[in-house]
Amino acid sequence: MIRSALLQSIVAFALAVAISVVTAGFLAFGLERRSIDAVSAELTAGGMDWVEISADGLQVVLAGTAPNEASAFRATQRAAAIVDGDRIISLIEVAQRDDLRPPRFSIDILRARDGIQVIGLVPAAVGVTAINEAIAAIANGVEVANLVETADFPVPEHWEAAMTYGLSALQSLPRSKVTIYADLVEVQAIAESTEQRAGFLQALEQNQPRGVRVTLDISAPRPVIAPFQLRFTIDAAGGRLETCA
Repeated sequence: MIRSALLQSIVAFALAVAISVVTAGFLAFGLERRSIDAVSAELTAGGMDWVEISADGLQVVLAGTAPNEASAFRATQRAAAIVDGDRIISLIEVAQRDDLRPPRFSIDILRARDGIQVIGLVPAAVGVTAINEAIAAIANGVEVANLVETADFPVPEHWEAAMTYGLSALQSLPRSKVTIYADLVEVQAIAESTEQRAGFLQALEQNQPRGVRVTLDISAPRPVIAPFQLRFTIDAAGGRLETCA
């Protein structure tokens, strides 16, 4: 009798444990399913169908490949609006971008009486040697601030021709700003007289590189009028302005 009662107790206990395990499993599965469905609905509404959602108990796992880092961050944030953020495990990867576009290389050079400032980005294959040599040739002891950097991308067509022309223009213009692109050179300068302005323009209009657009903006002071005169006369015929200079 004792053995029979003990056996029945053991069987009852084992059955209770089995029922508890099965019940807990069903409850966990139901919780996982509800979490997956709720997060999936939220991300789908946000146009994030690329996210793969799974659950492990209370934890919600996000996977998949995001088009960019911002999309990966938004997916995690939207999921955290549905379930506790501490329950979210993000395994999202960001797609590698193989179609990186090269930057638009350019150089800005400002030349004044007291210094020269150079800033820009140039192809690494060309380097900064030509720029440094040109600046050294015209610096003549003035302060030089050189902030040119390089990037390892293909050299654009006409880049070297544009740079050669731009640096040559800089050497002939004491007060100037020269901006160099692969397809454009912009030259701004100040001449001391109209005669000097005409000479600058004549020199700069020669040997312009093919395939490169050149814009020239050379200013000169206006002729001085002296002495200044202002004469207003009033007579029987009325008033009139006779001289104004």
